[in-house]
Amino acid sequence: IKTGEEGLKLLPEGDVRRVLDLASDMRWRARIMSVLGDHTVAYELTGAAIRELERLRIDSDDFEGKQARSTLQSSLATHIDAAWQLGRHAEAEAAARRAVALPETSHGGNPPRGKANRQVQLARSIASQGRGPEAKAELARALEYYDSESKAGATDTLFRLDYAEALYASALAQGTDPAGRTARQRDLAEAAELLAGASAEVQRLSTTRELAGRIAAAAAAVTPAPVRATATVTAAGP
Repeated sequence: IKTGEEGLKLLPEGDVRRVLDLASDMRWRARIMSVLGDHTVAYELTGAAIRELERLRIDSDDFEGKQARSTLQSSLATHIDAAWQLGRHAEAEAAARRAVALPETSHGGNPPRGKANRQVQLARSIASQGRGPEAKAELARALEYYDSESKAGATDTLFRLDYAEALYASALAQGTDPAGRTARQRDLAEAAELLAGASAEVQRLSTTRELAGRIAAAAAAVTPAPVRATATVTAAGP
């Protein structure tokens, strides 16, 4: 971080590279704070990074435009998660809608998976506000993508985490009727199985443990369908 700050001093005010470097620096610091569980600082840092990036043209196809768009997408991702963790679900939804609407970029990463991740964040924010059917509709394509990748043999760490997060969002979107409770239990069990299949090192990561904790808590909160009382008829004696 210190090296990054010294490098920024060498760039003149108003230089596009200065804005990009400053936003990228704040994004990385926010990511670190998010992993450490300080979602308030992560939220504030990514908010500042987003405001810096809004000064640039992110729709151009030159290198700087693609880099700005990529940095904005990653900043929004951390911002959305921090807002959601803080219970600011409406703010998380607004930021997620913006992220989903941004033009795609092939500047690094995996664009199809990135798109699926953004759809999951949007669906999770919507589901957390009690709009299950709407969340399911937003989540459908992401689940199709993860299911397809799983059938194709994807088992890497990021895939497991992303797919488990998608299944967690799907669980949140289920109804409270018996069918919904069954679907929620199924989603959560599959999500837990994905994390359990990761290596011991991955399971010790704070990101994995945090997600596993949320999945376990949601599973524990699923109440069984009420049992209807059956009257016992006793035959009358003579």
